[in-house]
Amino acid sequence: VCAPSTGFADGIESALGNGGVQVRDGTVRGMPGDGLSLGPQSRVAGVRAYSNGTRGISVGDDSTVADSIACQNGGDGIVAARGVSISESI
Repeated sequence: VCAPSTGFADGIESALGNGGVQVRDGTVRGMPGDGLSLGPQSRVAGVRAYSNGTRGISVGDDSTVADSIACQNGGDGIVAARGVSISESI
């Protein structure tokens, strides 16, 4: 579980948009920014992102989002770049 202390940060963010990050089986909630903000060729599976300040889950080109839920965020639930595969997710 990832929850905020203070500030304007994202919950989980790949530094400088680096790709190939995997985030599995967790919850990110109440962050002031995005719940997850990942670069290209990343994989998100079994993640619940809710009540974040902006987007729930954001991934870069050629990434995969599976079996995940993004709801009640301040902006879009799931933001996908070019070539992203999203399955069994809302």
